[in-house]
Amino acid sequence: MYKDSIKYKEYLEKLKRTIEITYERYIGERTDAKATLMDLAEFFNIPIDETRITDFVIKSMDFKEPNIEIYDTKTNTSYSAHYTCNADLLNAEYGTESNTIRFNRMKIDNPLAKVDSIYYIQWLTPIKSQMTFTRGDYMLTFEIEEQHAELRGNYGKKYTIRYSKNVDYEDRKIQEPLLTRIYRRYVNEKSNTFEHLFTYNLGYHKLREENQGKYTYAFKDNIIYGIQVHDNKEPKKYIQGICFQNTGVWVKDYLPYSICESDYPRIVSDSDVKACIVFNGCIGSTEDYSDKENLEIYKSDNDIQIKYHIDRLCEFEDKHNPIFDQVVSLPIQTRGKLTLEELQSIVKLLKLIFAGDKFIAIVLQELQIFNEKIKLNEGLVQENLDALSPKLLRDKSFKDIYDEVILNLDTYFDLAEEQFKTNTNIVEEKEIVQSTQDKGPILSKRKK
Repeated sequence: MYKDSIKYKEYLEKLKRTIEITYERYIGERTDAKATLMDLAEFFNIPIDETRITDFVIKSMDFKEPNIEIYDTKTNTSYSAHYTCNADLLNAEYGTESNTIRFNRMKIDNPLAKVDSIYYIQWLTPIKSQMTFTRGDYMLTFEIEEQHAELRGNYGKKYTIRYSKNVDYEDRKIQEPLLTRIYRRYVNEKSNTFEHLFTYNLGYHKLREENQGKYTYAFKDNIIYGIQVHDNKEPKKYIQGICFQNTGVWVKDYLPYSICESDYPRIVSDSDVKACIVFNGCIGSTEDYSDKENLEIYKSDNDIQIKYHIDRLCEFEDKHNPIFDQVVSLPIQTRGKLTLEELQSIVKLLKLIFAGDKFIAIVLQELQIFNEKIKLNEGLVQENLDALSPKLLRDKSFKDIYDEVILNLDTYFDLAEEQFKTNTNIVEEKEIVQSTQDKGPILSKRKK
C-alpha cells in the first residue's frame, strides 16, 4: 500500500486503465492480447467457477469508479463489486483520506444467502467478510475479520456469529441484534484469546428481556472473566463483576464498562493483591427501596480476604443506609495467582455463610463458569463446542460454512433461538406455570 498520496493516485489511475484494457480485450475491442472473464473478475475479488465459466455473464461495467456486476445464470447468483472510499462495513474509517478510493466492496447475493466483503484494492485477503442466512424475519450472520497491523494493530483474526431479527422502528425496518458471540485470537502471543457473548446491543430499539454481556481473556497463566451486565427486565435487578485469576496485567484495560476503577482502588493500586474477584448489583428490591450489594475478594501472599457489604437506598430518604457488613479470611495454598483449590474454598465458604442469599447465589453461578474456564485453560478438561461457537470458524472457509448451514438451516436457526432464550431467561408459557408451581420459599436477606 502506497503511503504517499500522490503516488497512490497515480497507481490508482494506472489500475483503472488496466481494468479498462482488460475488459476491451475480453470483449474483443482490442486484439493485442486476450483476456478472460476470470482475468476481469480477479480485479474485484469475485470468485468464478472456471469449470462452468459459460454460466457467467457481465450485467454492467464501469471504469471511472471501477465497478462490475456478474450474474451466474445457473445458480441465480449476483456478484457485484465496486472500488470505494466507504468502509462502513468496518464500522470505522481507519484514518482514510476523504474521498480517496482505497477499498473494493464485493457482494454476493442469491436466494439462500448474502455475502458482503471488503478488501484493500488488489489485496487477496478480505479485511472483513460476512455471510448472512435468512429465515422469515430472522438472520444468522457468520463474520470473519482479518485485523492487520495497518488497521487496528496486530490483533490477528476476529470471528463473530450474530443472530438478529427484522423489527419495525419509526416506520422502517431495522436489524435488531439478539445474540452475538465473538472469538478473537491474537497474533503476537499465541496463547492470548478473547471471547465475548452478549444479547441485544447498546442501541436496542425494542423492549428487551434479561440482558447479558460476558467476556473472557485467556492468557498462558491467567483467566480474566468479566460480566459487563446481567440485567433483568424487572427494575433494579442487575449484577456486574470481574474475576482476575492473576492481576499481573494492566488491570484498567480489562474492567467492564459498568465498573469504575475508583470503586475498587485495590484492584489497580495495591501491589499486594495477586488476584481479585469483585461483584456488585441490586437484587433485593421493592417499590420502596433497593439494596446495593457488593462482594470483594482479594488474594495477597498472606491470605484471601472476603468482604460482603450491603447498602439500602430508600426512595424517600435519598441516601444509603448500611444494613450488612462482614469480612472473613481464608488461608492461601500457594503464593501468586488464584488456584482452583483456592477458588473452591471461596465457593464453599460463600455457600456456608450466605446460604439463601439471592445475590450470592448468582455470584456462585458466575464463579462456577470462572472455575470451568480456568480448568479449560490449564488443560484439565476438553472443550465441547456447539455448532454456533465462533471458534469453529477458524478452520473453515465461507464455502464450507455455506454448504454446512444450507444443509441444516433449521437446525442452526433453532439452536440460535435456543441460545438467545437461554441467555435472556425467556421461557415458554408452560415452563412459567411449572416454575411457579415449583417455586420454593423466598429466603430473607441477612441483616446487620
